[in-house]
Amino acid sequence: MKAISVMILTAMAVFLLAARAPAIERTLAGRMESLNCVFIPDLCPVDKRDPHIALELDFVLLLEKGDHYLLTNVPREVKINLFGKEIKVTGDVREEYRSITVETLKVKENGQYIKAWSPLMESRDWQEWLRRFYEKGSDN
Repeated sequence: MKAISVMILTAMAVFLLAARAPAIERTLAGRMESLNCVFIPDLCPVDKRDPHIALELDFVLLLEKGDHYLLTNVPREVKINLFGKEIKVTGDVREEYRSITVETLKVKENGQYIKAWSPLMESRDWQEWLRRFYEKGSDN
């Protein structure tokens, strides 16, 4: 009886570990698009200066074949700035959530992909802002 219980528990553990798929690092290329555009194409902003872009909840990487992925750690401002542009992202892909935790985001310019964002670049920009803020002081 004890052997059967151990077998059942082992089988359950293996099943649970197999069901939780790990994130896989991959590189995907496509276009930065608004999430609403994926589901309701009539609601797409024309470009990043279109006032309707303020109504967008989020932006996604839209692949050529129509699949889309949320870019979970990329700031909204970066996504808006890259709206409609061809991009390539490398990061941890979670297929079950259709999301990517981005390590590197590149934008296509003049036929080449140029690095536009990474968590390290974000951190350095933030540190530089803090340095300048405390160097000049605050008016508050």
